Parts: sequence; C-alpha cells; structure tokens
Amino acid sequence: MKIAILTLPLHTNYGGILQCYALQTVLEGMGHQVTVLNRRWPESNGRLIIKMLSIFTKSILRKLLIGKKSIIVRNHRFSKAEEDGRCEIKRFIKKHIHLTKPLRSSAEMQKYVESKEFDCIVVGSDQVWREVYCPCIEDFFLGFLKEDDNMIKVAYAASFGTTEFSISGDHLKRCITLARRFHSISVRECSGVEIMDKVFRLNVKRFLDPTLLLDYDRYRFFVRRTKITGVLSYILDETDEKMAILNDVSDMTGLKIKRIKFTSACEDDSVLVLPSVEEWLSSFTTADFVVTDSFHGCVFSIINHKPFIAIANKDRGLERFTTLLETFGLMDRLVFDFDGYCSKKNLLFNTIDFNKVEAIRQCLIQESMNFLTSLAGLNNSTIHRSRYA
Repeated sequence: MKIAILTLPLHTNYGGILQCYALQTVLEGMGHQVTVLNRRWPESNGRLIIKMLSIFTKSILRKLLIGKKSIIVRNHRFSKAEEDGRCEIKRFIKKHIHLTKPLRSSAEMQKYVESKEFDCIVVGSDQVWREVYCPCIEDFFLGFLKEDDNMIKVAYAASFGTTEFSISGDHLKRCITLARRFHSISVRECSGVEIMDKVFRLNVKRFLDPTLLLDYDRYRFFVRRTKITGVLSYILDETDEKMAILNDVSDMTGLKIKRIKFTSACEDDSVLVLPSVEEWLSSFTTADFVVTDSFHGCVFSIINHKPFIAIANKDRGLERFTTLLETFGLMDRLVFDFDGYCSKKNLLFNTIDFNKVEAIRQCLIQESMNFLTSLAGLNNSTIHRSRYA
C-alpha cells in the first residue's frame, strides 16, 4: 500500500524525529511505500502565537513561585554549536525520513494527498491530539479529507499527552465526528483509552510508542564512535531542584556529568550542545547512568538497558511518563522533586531487571505489530465502529 504518516512537525525534537523514523521503518518493513506529510503551521498564526505566549507566561509564573530570583528575557543569537546542530538535525531528517514539501493549510494537505493517491493515512504517534502543540487539530483527525473519500484512516499510538482533555470546545464536536470515520484507532497512554471512551464514545486499544518497536540493533546503524560516559543529563526544562538531583546522582555514583542542552551560554566541554541525532543516540548507548525529564529520554534508556531516573515533567505531559513506567514495572524510577528523590534513594539505585523489562516489551511489540499488520486487510467497508449507541 501507499501509506502517508501524519505526525507533528519535525524540528529539534529528537523523540519526535525518531518516533517518526521508527514508524516509517516498521511500515516499510511490511512492504508498504511510506511518505511523511510535512504539515507545517501557517507563517502567521495569531492563535498559535497566543497559545505560545500563554505557555511562556505560565513558565515565568512557575519559576517565580518556586523562588527563581530573576528571569532574563533576551533575544537569542544562535551559537556556532547551535547552528551546526540544527544543520545536522535537518540533514538527518532529509536523509532518513521521506518528507513531503511543507504543507501549510488544510487545502494544501487535501490537494497533495489526493494527487498522490494514497491508500492509507496513519496519524501518530506523539502528542498529535494535544491542541496546544497542534493548532490545526482537525487536520490531525483528517478533517481535510472529503466526506466521500475512500482512504483507509488509522491512528497509531496517538497521544493527548495529558489526563486533562486537550481539545477546545470549538473543535471538539468536529473532532468527535471525524474520529468515527477512522477504520481503526489506537492510543499511547492509559488516559487516552479513557478519553476515547468517555468523550468520543469509542473503544480503543493502547500500543507502544513507535520508538519501542525497534530493537537496539536497528538504531546501532546511527551510533557514532564518540564515547560519552558518566551520568548523562538530558533535562529539557532545568530547575534548581532538577540540578540538585543530577549533582547528587553524580556524587552517589562517582561519575562525571555530561549534559545535553539546546542552547549554550558558555564554552564547557561537559555540555553537548544540540547534538546531531546520531550523537544523541550514541550518548544513550555509552552512558553509564541517565537522568532525564524527557519521555523519549526514558524510552531510550529502556531500549539501551541503562539505569535511569525519570524526573516528572508535568508541563510536557506527565501521563506519558506514568503509562510508560507502569507498563514496564519501573514506577520506582520516577521522582517529582528533590525531597521525593531523597526519600526513595534506596530504590533509585537498585539494579533494574532488564530481562523482565525486555520480556514485557517483546510481548507488547507483537501486539503493536499485529495492529499495524492488520492495515493491509482494511478497506472502506471495514470501519471499526466499536462504540456506544
């Protein structure tokens, strides 16, 4: 089949890039011809700007409430390391992901999809159904398609990202209607199953994030020889408490810290600034211990069988962490603050039984692959209308 993947825009988001690459790889391994739709937001989107300002304002207030003494807002000029990193990430996307030209409107999406005569569109994974990240939310329920189209519509491990419902009333009714046109829907988090049940009145199943469908060996192709040892810090939103946890882990293990950051304020050989995707993957392969507040940071710690501590990141979607860690029996790796970290040190430095974790993962991979394999048997008359009357 000719399959189009619709996911969030690919940029300097390692997890977002790799989940797209993984889903593309799995579908191609099944013999499908796969294209990724490059849905971009319009150049000037007032609503998106308002949402982003709202997030930024909340971030400032939060920092004030936790005692941040000063907040400096300034125009940021990219350092050479950042510019090089952005170029390397773009190179990876261009080389390894079959991305279309930018499509900046529903009309452009419709025209492109119809012209290419796709047999199927797969929406997912990542937080594609979280409106704050996806202002054209109806497009991610395939609202740009005509009512009478006969394309197979599937959602694979789609995520709302949070237990709180994340689609505004302005779009909700339309999204519910559009969801019922899907032939098959699966979600990534437990809360997604509940939301689809209570709000959409649809019974759906939960499957793995695409990155977990590929074994370590499938990522080895990208791993570079650069050896990054010690405690790997992949913290997206740094706070004093998170840094205190990181420093204490370094003290407890006797290992030096290597930090991955998106910006550089100074030259420091202990900081890896906006690394390439290959360098990012390599850092998880060779690290001795990982401290992260990233969902995909946890995922790649699991894939690489690395001891890790997950610091809860509520703003980016706490439910993603709890579902992932509960699934693999690793909830003891999750901490919310420094006091919580101190109270469970005896658990956080215990050896993880990765044989047990891997056994669970392999069972879930089979279930997820069965769902994706079933796409070939779908047609316009086999819509899975499993819902309440």
